[in-house]
Amino acid sequence: MQQVEKGYRMTCPAGCPSALYDIMLQCWHKEPEKRPTFETLQWKLEDLFAADPTEYKEAAMAY
Repeated sequence: MQQVEKGYRMTCPAGCPSALYDIMLQCWHKEPEKRPTFETLQWKLEDLFAADPTEYKEAAMAY
C-alpha cells in the first residue's frame, strides 16, 4: 500500500495491449476525481475491443 501511495504503478503486463494499459493507468490516477467512472470504463472497453477483437483474445490468452 505504501508503494501505491508513493506513486508506484505496475508496469504493463506482457501481452497487454498498450491501449488497455492506458486505461489501467487512468484507473490508478492519484486524484480519484480524475479516474474514469464505471460508465466511462464500459464504453472505453467496448470501443477498444470492438476496434480489434483479436487484441482482447490475445490479451486473455496470455493469462
